[in-house]
Amino acid sequence: MMNILVSDHSIVQFKTTTKKPSVARKTISYRRWKSLDVNQFRQSIDDIDIQSVNSLSDLALLYNSALRDLLEKHVPLRSKTVTLHPQAEWFDAKLLIEKRAKRKLERKFRLSNSPEDIRQFNEHSEYYSHLLVTTRQKFYTDKIEANYGDQKVLFQVLDKLLHRFESSCETVEKLEYFSSVSEHQIENIIRLTNNKSCELDPIPTWLLKQCIPALLPIITKIVNLSLHDAFVPTLFKQAFLTQILKTISLSTDEENSFRPISNLSYVSKLIEKVVDTQLTNHIQEHNLDESLQSAYKKHHSTETAWVRLHNDILSELDDNKTVLLVSLDLSAAFDTIDHSILLRLLESRLGVSGQCLNWFRSYLSNRTTRVIIDGKRSDIKRVNFGVPQGSVLGPKLFTLYILPLGDIARKHNVQFHIYADDCQLYISFKYENRLKTIDRMESLMHDIKTWMTKNMVKLDDDKTKFLVLTGPRRDCSDFPCLSIENESIVKSESVTLLGVELDDKLTLKSHVRNVAKSCFFKLRNMRKIRKCITEDAARIMVHSMITSRLDYCNATLYGLPNCDLDRLYSVQKLAARLITGTRKYDHITPILERLHWLPVKKRMEYKILLLVFKCLQGTAPEYLSKLLKKRENKGTRADDKNPLVIPRFKKVTQGGRCFGRSGPTLWNNLPDNLRLETSFSIFKRRLKTHFF
Repeated sequence: MMNILVSDHSIVQFKTTTKKPSVARKTISYRRWKSLDVNQFRQSIDDIDIQSVNSLSDLALLYNSALRDLLEKHVPLRSKTVTLHPQAEWFDAKLLIEKRAKRKLERKFRLSNSPEDIRQFNEHSEYYSHLLVTTRQKFYTDKIEANYGDQKVLFQVLDKLLHRFESSCETVEKLEYFSSVSEHQIENIIRLTNNKSCELDPIPTWLLKQCIPALLPIITKIVNLSLHDAFVPTLFKQAFLTQILKTISLSTDEENSFRPISNLSYVSKLIEKVVDTQLTNHIQEHNLDESLQSAYKKHHSTETAWVRLHNDILSELDDNKTVLLVSLDLSAAFDTIDHSILLRLLESRLGVSGQCLNWFRSYLSNRTTRVIIDGKRSDIKRVNFGVPQGSVLGPKLFTLYILPLGDIARKHNVQFHIYADDCQLYISFKYENRLKTIDRMESLMHDIKTWMTKNMVKLDDDKTKFLVLTGPRRDCSDFPCLSIENESIVKSESVTLLGVELDDKLTLKSHVRNVAKSCFFKLRNMRKIRKCITEDAARIMVHSMITSRLDYCNATLYGLPNCDLDRLYSVQKLAARLITGTRKYDHITPILERLHWLPVKKRMEYKILLLVFKCLQGTAPEYLSKLLKKRENKGTRADDKNPLVIPRFKKVTQGGRCFGRSGPTLWNNLPDNLRLETSFSIFKRRLKTHFF
């Protein structure tokens, strides 16, 4: 970089080298069938002694082994390395001949440069181009007619014609073998797991942990044999199914109210944990995951997903645009996964092959389950679809299975965010273009429904809703309905996303009201038992049931009016009085200081600054880190005081509330020594002290 004294602009100079892409080569196996003497081969077959074999199994074994040996003797398997030349399946021998003739005429006219040779080349080029079109057309026409009624083949033909190709695994580093693990690694995994166990375990997990020195060698050997042999024993593919009510408010008479949780043996989950670690490392190393999927990933949560979604919507509203948001939810998502489709995706998109793919094939096949209710067991049932909830790999495999959802949304240039089976699709637009936006969203939904049908995934129509998010003064009563597969969906006034109730004006009043109502109800119940517990016990209960509720997604409450935040502050004051046993009209500030609690507004700023710290230290999701931009250091005092760029905004109630602006604003106001801290635990402690 060259610094020019007369300007604050810098010139960047660099040199780079480029290389031509290497030619793809592949080692293939083949036999020289033309050299086979059929008569000698028949004679060798006649020499096989089959009279002395009477058993069907032995005879079948002799048939396979003897013929394989004879084939190897007469036409041995050879291998060679060839250069790959991609060629369409419809490109036949006639086209190859005509292509060579065309190249021959081209070389001829380039040497002679005569008008006659040029004319012959042009005529043959025109004929060859016409032949390409007609041959391709005839090939696909014949294929469609021959597979009439076979939807799978017809979908494949359609995908090829529309150039919807799966990602080539040749561009991805393959994951062919799992690495063996040491006893030390297994011991670390065991010590980090909880003590849960089920009836499939021969001994309780707590007892296993106490016997680690004696059991570690055999457990490690079991894990490594499973990885090496690409085999999961049937014993480790059994599950006891427990039905758990999703929420207390749901009816126990309806099947959909329950979530089936598979209880698996402890050692089987250890094997899954080792596989999950190596698969995750492979995915992260080659950037194969969906960056906007926030479920079951390190440093990701529903809160980080909500902060990004909230930021995007506020930014568009600040730009005087309207946002159309569609919320999708999959029905029985884990239970409908088709194993063959999943294995094909692992191989084609993620590069899982060889022994690793065989391991997953063994893991998914021949699984069994039985239901336990009140100690009574049902008959054993075979599981042909789905991945087990309650397993280590189940959630990871599900998120990989729905990777194409992101591709479909990007194809339509629609923003989205996914958390497990909850998907939010949103488009910003000028309100006068609402009809075009509806058509665009309906086209996207049509493609999503088509993909779901093809991949055995079902959309929960009852939970599919859409919102039109606008400013407080815009009337959207004339907004049309959204049509999905001939079913009309009426615009909703609010929808619950990841535990937060989002209203169409983005005021979050309903969410704040519901949080306060829920907390007051719990505090009333706690007050009834307060005399029965100590202050420390009361503090633990309040922290787990009240404070955690107040803090959930509170970064998105930043900038709300005081009349709304006062509801939450009232909850906090009542909780503090409950713990300390103080009276209603006692001054609250000393009580909060004694408990070392930050007031509600400061807790919001505290949460935002923790997220900013994680973004700058690389421990936050990439989709949040991208919202922050460091100021280019030009050696001025302003660069030191304002290390993060603060984006411009038009409205305090919209653009001023989004994380992309509130984060840099709060961060730049921190003292220098606090901003330079690199340890999260120390920063967290010092930040809280700073607010006090």
